[in-house]
Amino acid sequence: MQATYSIPRDLSLLFGRLTEMERLITTQEWWMYGRVLPEARRIAEITSLLAAARAEVGQLLETLGYSQATHLRYPATGELRFAQSFAGDSGWAVAHREEAISALRMAAQDAPAILVQTARIAYHLGDGTAAALIRRVLKRVAERLDEIRQLAHGF
Repeated sequence: MQATYSIPRDLSLLFGRLTEMERLITTQEWWMYGRVLPEARRIAEITSLLAAARAEVGQLLETLGYSQATHLRYPATGELRFAQSFAGDSGWAVAHREEAISALRMAAQDAPAILVQTARIAYHLGDGTAAALIRRVLKRVAERLDEIRQLAHGF
């Protein structure tokens, strides 16, 4: 009976880690910097994958009867200056490149640990319809985390 109680808790912890990783990486609207900073394209992709994984786990928790109300705040487009206007400013490029590399390093470090967490949850599932649903969602989340790991590899 204890395992039944730990699965929602473990899924909530997974949801929390995905949310926190997404929040930490989404400090800029990286897609806007893609032409200026090559790393920005990778981060924009990682952010998209994290958002999808987080949403899937959140939806799963709601389906199972556990609400996860988390709203992330993103920088508003109007508050950011368009990156191309700073393309010639080496100081701006260096500062944002360092921030981008830091975000990629964090993703490279965190994605494998979250993949292990995901596998651990799947391993402890029993049988039944709910377990099959959870496994399907965890498989998709693991695929997204593996993509993140590959995108962040080398940083």
